[in-house]
Amino acid sequence: MSPPDLQTFSSTVNQGAEPFFPWVIFLSSYMSGALEGKRLGTPGYSYDFVARLFAPLLERLGKLVEVKWSSTELSGLIRSVRQEGREPIVVTFRPFQDAFLAPLARNVVVPAWEFPDIPDSPFDANPQNNWIQTANRCALVLVGGPFTADALQAAGVTTPIRVVPVPTPEPYFHLPRWQSDCRVTLRCLPYIFEAIDRASSGDNGPHAKPRWRETLRLLARPVYRRVVKRWLPRRIKPVVTAVLRTAISSWREQSLPPPSAEGLDLDGIVYTSILNPKDGRKNWEDMITAFLYALRDCDDATLVLKLISSEPQEIHRVISFYHRLDVPHRCRLVLIPDFLSDAGMLELARVSTYYLTTTRAEGNCLPLMNYLAAGRPGISPVHTAISDYFDSRLGFVVESHPEPAAWPQDSRLRWRTTWHRLVWTSLVEQLRRSYQVAKHDQAAYRVMAAAGREKMRQWAHPDAVWHMLESAMQVLRADEEPLRDSAFFPEAREEARGPQRLVLHG
Repeated sequence: MSPPDLQTFSSTVNQGAEPFFPWVIFLSSYMSGALEGKRLGTPGYSYDFVARLFAPLLERLGKLVEVKWSSTELSGLIRSVRQEGREPIVVTFRPFQDAFLAPLARNVVVPAWEFPDIPDSPFDANPQNNWIQTANRCALVLVGGPFTADALQAAGVTTPIRVVPVPTPEPYFHLPRWQSDCRVTLRCLPYIFEAIDRASSGDNGPHAKPRWRETLRLLARPVYRRVVKRWLPRRIKPVVTAVLRTAISSWREQSLPPPSAEGLDLDGIVYTSILNPKDGRKNWEDMITAFLYALRDCDDATLVLKLISSEPQEIHRVISFYHRLDVPHRCRLVLIPDFLSDAGMLELARVSTYYLTTTRAEGNCLPLMNYLAAGRPGISPVHTAISDYFDSRLGFVVESHPEPAAWPQDSRLRWRTTWHRLVWTSLVEQLRRSYQVAKHDQAAYRVMAAAGREKMRQWAHPDAVWHMLESAMQVLRADEEPLRDSAFFPEAREEARGPQRLVLHG
């Protein structure tokens, strides 16, 4: 059920046409359009999915209104809500640096965080990059697991922090058990790479890029950076660079090969990963190389990469990486850049044997949670937020170690934190072990599958999450002061000057 918009809510408030709710909950996220398959992969798109999953539960706590307006409009509406004798609560599904904190309301922020260290300074001219101060302006912080809670508390956040996992969609819990004879046809336009032997590895069929073009591209970049760019006048360097980037992007779009087929037949032992290729955390390069090396002689093994981006340059980047490897193999690699509906994503999960992730850091890893709920074991490292719920009982653990990293929103790219480097040989070993279990030890597979489903039922089933959310929100009932620190909200001081004009969207 979608939350009502501002105009609908305003009219029903004024007319008194709705049941009375003590709380009015204003829900804020990025509104990227990702739920409709638009702008997938843009910054913050995953928060919109999280907000959608929480919306039905928040609706049980009060009147739910989706925020699509400016701070001035929201301030006016908050005053109207208070005049009606209701309590306004703003729940923001964004990281703290982008969180919208409203005066005259209790603010709840729901961040996803994948690092052990918390930003503590207003870098990049954004005061909210000091997460500690920003969090302490809130009435409540909801986090997906103990990893994020521990990081915030260790940094000095004093606002109440409560663990409320992201609810896993219930249909995943009802998917049938994986069967070795399962077969599914997906309606999509995939790129399929299969049965490349040593004799033909230099020419991978219609998807092969002419060798001279790839060589020219690899040579041109360092020549431009080290020779040509150094001699360009400073004033025209940005212009030349922008023109070249546009030309390269256009060339990549034109040189992108057509999809391999209309529709995708999947069967056998299927490894699935859902990722944004632009996200440096996802480490898909290790995933592809380890899969091709570990299972190259297994013609019934398939790795499906569901790409959360349909940008030609990103598809081109993954395909080019594959071709540069020049690895003979009998297993299949499949790329799906198409948007899949919820039903299509469920079908992909139904045919999948395992969920595979080689991520360096995660704030949730929702696809892994979904697949565990579906009874599909995982192949994953156990670090950052994944450590909140995944272990060797639920699948195959890939060894990893921390290494220096920068926060993703820090344009300075300073190494102020860590993420994890996977041990590639461990990844290869776990892929081989998982294949042998699926192929020859169904009893062991079923034990892992059942353990994963039960863990998610206790951890992230909507019913379990509801009880945790309801308990967490009791903090707001006990807090009689809506503002943690009114000095941070200059808008609140304007109250004495009279009400602001509320402009409604038509």
